[in-house]
Amino acid sequence: MTSPLSDLLDEPGPCVGDPAWLRAILVFNLSPAAYADPSWLPHGWSPNASRAQRRQACEALLAERGLAERFEWAPQGAAARLMLLSVPGGAALALAVGVMAHRQRLRQVVRREVLQQWREVLGDRLDLLWSPLAERVPTAPARTACAQPGTQAEAALREDGQAVLLALLDPDDDGQVCVRQRACLRMPRERVLDLQAWMPRMARPQADALAEGLAELVGLPPEPSSSSSPPSPSRSTPWTWLS
Repeated sequence: MTSPLSDLLDEPGPCVGDPAWLRAILVFNLSPAAYADPSWLPHGWSPNASRAQRRQACEALLAERGLAERFEWAPQGAAARLMLLSVPGGAALALAVGVMAHRQRLRQVVRREVLQQWREVLGDRLDLLWSPLAERVPTAPARTACAQPGTQAEAALREDGQAVLLALLDPDDDGQVCVRQRACLRMPRERVLDLQAWMPRMARPQADALAEGLAELVGLPPEPSSSSSPPSPSRSTPWTWLS
């Protein structure tokens, strides 16, 4: 059975034992430029940058975040594994979570023409307003950008969804700190640096339950066993795998 969001993500989650799993871990640990918001990248950055330019940008981002010597080669827990989704997959999930976080305001839209406009922006994600999982997502404060359907509203919903996803990671877990610091790069730089930006607070049981629910929603493979965790790449891992 496919999950309600699997078609939105349009990709399978990384599966342990599959080469895509190791590649996802390598990209997440060593290639932050591959998934970072453009605001973190050098001015004039191009997706067609050379391998040397990509490596330089990646090393600079890791150094800036204090991650040059800190890696997590065996992400544990549903929250950490959600961070391994590709850029399109992660953005789709963040938008869906943002919709659920703003469910109270969006549920109040009753005018047919406005509802249709929201559906054109959000697609089937709008149906998640009535998902039982939506009730587990912390309610985000009202934002002016979310008042009218459009690109600004979509961006704001995605940012708040990313904030919820970050809150799923345990700041007191040494392994998840590395994951959290890298996952922050998916958000606009100014949002991460703004100490007043909304960041929901959740108790660990609440966060873990929500992470498991989201993992099931997007159809992530089951939690990997410790015996199937990928080996840690050596410090001399070549960067030729960068794409």
